[in-house]
Amino acid sequence: MKKLIYFFVLTFLFVSCCKDDDPINEKSSIEISDSKTDEGESNNPEDKTEVQRVTITATVGDKFTLPVGTRCEAEFYDAEGKKLDCKKMIASASERSFNIGAELDKSKQYTCLLWFDNGYYGYDISEGLKSIKMSTKPALAFYGKLEFNSETTTHSIEMKPAVAQVVLKLNNVVQTGSGLFSVSEATPINYVFDVNAGTAISTDEIYIPKTVFLLNNSGKVAEFYTFTPDGGITVNLQVNYNDKSKTTENVTLQKGRVTTLEGDSEALDFSTSITNMPETDVHTEM
Repeated sequence: MKKLIYFFVLTFLFVSCCKDDDPINEKSSIEISDSKTDEGESNNPEDKTEVQRVTITATVGDKFTLPVGTRCEAEFYDAEGKKLDCKKMIASASERSFNIGAELDKSKQYTCLLWFDNGYYGYDISEGLKSIKMSTKPALAFYGKLEFNSETTTHSIEMKPAVAQVVLKLNNVVQTGSGLFSVSEATPINYVFDVNAGTAISTDEIYIPKTVFLLNNSGKVAEFYTFTPDGGITVNLQVNYNDKSKTTENVTLQKGRVTTLEGDSEALDFSTSITNMPETDVHTEM
């Protein structure tokens, strides 16, 4: 009988302990679940941002042709103006266009800055597309600014000339020779180009565009390109040829236009004219 009573007591104590353990186990499960939620480990799809590929086709006007070796650069900014370090793909699409692909968050507002040029020897873009400097041999360059929403995956933009073109034409060439065509040191260029603003802005650094030419026939013998602010600038142009020098003062240069200095190769007496870019007999290769 004593053994039977002892058995019932042990059974009662065992059942009591099991009941006391259950709330502890339930509480531990709740605490673990809450801890995961607090740490952001929820698999709620609404917490995830969808990323998609956006493609921009940037094209120059039908009067221009982009030669092999043209450089295309692109910068992306968010709605607050912060530059993005997003994954990009840039590829030539034709002799007049590039395709620029980027992986961006869906349904957000962005700005893309675009730049075409003839490479590192023409322009220095090491400080970004808001402060482009002229390098040793600037050539024809184009810029573009596109504001878009990434809800739409394809966009297009026509690029605009970012520089002024300056051409020297000599008539009555009867002998070969060499010379220098340049902006006078008295009127140096002190501008960099800001793609975001769409214009050249003044800087403390100066630059004197110049090019060496060789004479073998009449017509266009030299050209160079330079930045100018909106409204243009006035400079002095200088021609040195066969130990003779001639400075033509107060010549206007304008972005997207061609200023031509034309005259006699012996007298070095010049007239000036301004036409739309490009001239029919002036090549557009960079």
